[in-house]
Amino acid sequence: MKKLRKKRRKSNQCTRCGKKVEDKEKNICSKCREYLRYYKKHNEPPAKKLKVVNRSPVNEVKNKRLVDAMRRKSREENIKVNTKKLADEIASSQRSVQRWLFQGENPSEKFKKKINNYLGEEIFEI
Repeated sequence: MKKLRKKRRKSNQCTRCGKKVEDKEKNICSKCREYLRYYKKHNEPPAKKLKVVNRSPVNEVKNKRLVDAMRRKSREENIKVNTKKLADEIASSQRSVQRWLFQGENPSEKFKKKINNYLGEEIFEI
């Protein structure tokens, strides 16, 4: 296709359909130009919506009780309990655990029970 378009440009033909073109600079006939304008106007892909995530700075922990319990569990059992590990243990997403820690959101009753059982203390009142 590149070679064909290049050949058509040299011989003053429309690069899409091959018809003679009066304007050497445009290299496209008026019908093809109209079609492209219409196509561009009516077939634009939808604009991508940006996902806005409001995250607190790393040092700003809202749920200190949960963080302290995770640290105690890490010290007592010599295992690293981070957001990923906690999420895996309670069958939740890591992002949800981060929201509970850094944005101060409360987990549902189901996850409150699972967190209390895994950490071995009552962090959330049920």
